[in-house]
Amino acid sequence: MVAMGAMRWGYFVILFLRVCDIGIDSKIRRYCRALRVNAIDHMALFWDRDGTAKGDSEIPDIRFVSTHDGGGKLVKAWRLLRLNLFAFLTLWRMRKRISLVHAVDFDMVLPAWLFNRLTGTPYIYDIYDNYPDSRGITGWMRKPLDWMEHFIIAHAARVILADESRTVQHSPIPPSKLLIVENVPDIDQASLPQSTPRAGQDRRLRIGYLGTFEPRFRGLEDV
Repeated sequence: MVAMGAMRWGYFVILFLRVCDIGIDSKIRRYCRALRVNAIDHMALFWDRDGTAKGDSEIPDIRFVSTHDGGGKLVKAWRLLRLNLFAFLTLWRMRKRISLVHAVDFDMVLPAWLFNRLTGTPYIYDIYDNYPDSRGITGWMRKPLDWMEHFIIAHAARVILADESRTVQHSPIPPSKLLIVENVPDIDQASLPQSTPRAGQDRRLRIGYLGTFEPRFRGLEDV
């Protein structure tokens, strides 16, 4: 099933490809806010897994809706394949309008690569997480994935990492292609309460962490 948001873009657009709901993806929303400020048309294609994705009212979107969460690994792989096929067919249908594809993670970069090979439209490969590391893939299965990533990076116009230390997770990335964009919320858009110290208040530093408790590549090892 396919659902489309309000079509408000211009003739040439930047298309984001994302597996998860863009409404809860702070990094995508930061990108789109910067594009709006600079009057650059954009839209997003993402996987609405249960038909109730939040989305973002300010980001025109195309949704691939799959409302069945059950099934084993083969069933999930089939759904991901269908998502990638849908993404490529959407790219092809809109090939005269799209000026740049911004693909997030390995899950969604293959349609961008194939579209680039067929039309010459550049793509950005935005790596939130290393695919084998985030899924615990080791041994012989890791080698072809690493090779494919090196191949994807070689053809990308730009590669974005969340932290410079993550370069050790990936194939060599030419400095001219590499951008570092931290995966943090858009603080400028947050409604944060004003805090003023009170007499006798405990002034000890308190640190809060919101994220996944993984031992490596999340910054926890640097705290």
